[in-house]
Amino acid sequence: MQALGDLTSSVQGALIPSAFALRGVSQPIAPPASEITPAIDLPAPPAALQAAEPLPTAAEHGGRVGEGDELGDINRRAVANTLANAFRNGVSERVTGAEVDLYTYEPDERYDLVAASLYQMPVDPFEGATHRPPDFWGRNLLDHLIGLLPSLLAEGGRAYLMQLSILGQLRTAELAEANGLNVRVVDVGFFPMSELFLENREQIKRVEQLSDAWHLELGDQDVMAAYLLELAPRW
Repeated sequence: MQALGDLTSSVQGALIPSAFALRGVSQPIAPPASEITPAIDLPAPPAALQAAEPLPTAAEHGGRVGEGDELGDINRRAVANTLANAFRNGVSERVTGAEVDLYTYEPDERYDLVAASLYQMPVDPFEGATHRPPDFWGRNLLDHLIGLLPSLLAEGGRAYLMQLSILGQLRTAELAEANGLNVRVVDVGFFPMSELFLENREQIKRVEQLSDAWHLELGDQDVMAAYLLELAPRW
């Protein structure tokens, strides 16, 4: 099996992934498609995407890593940390990593599996400039990757992408349809907004007012959902 994954780690200059994000990119790497067995039903989230049963964990399948896994991240330190983790877990001979800019990446081969937990943050384009392109809706990277999937996935291949509820789900369904992809929710988790999200709370509210994006206010906490999406070409 070949896999292309975006496995960022907690290193200086890299976005710290949530536990759900780590779960999302680790689960599907373990078994080939024919070995995945649904376990339990999920409660239906307020989404336009069809909910399905969650995948078994990697531990339940022995924590296997596919042969010839390729891992990419725009942050060089995150790539180095991922390769160090592969060495510590005894799979370094099967894992390669590279510093990759998704916007300029041109696929030169197809993969059985793509797993990604990408940066998703609605940002007011009139506020301070950063190294990232202006992203009013917070979905630039996610949309770009969905558009690449038809040229990334091999026949029978699948992609597992993490999407936050503060991004509109109808737009994801539209992009999947336009690119000939079936999409479904295979898992969902909830976690409180970190300081980084709270700093962009006003822009998040604007996006929610203009789309089907949403989050919950529970007491004094702002809580959002993270969906693990499975996308596969309609061959």
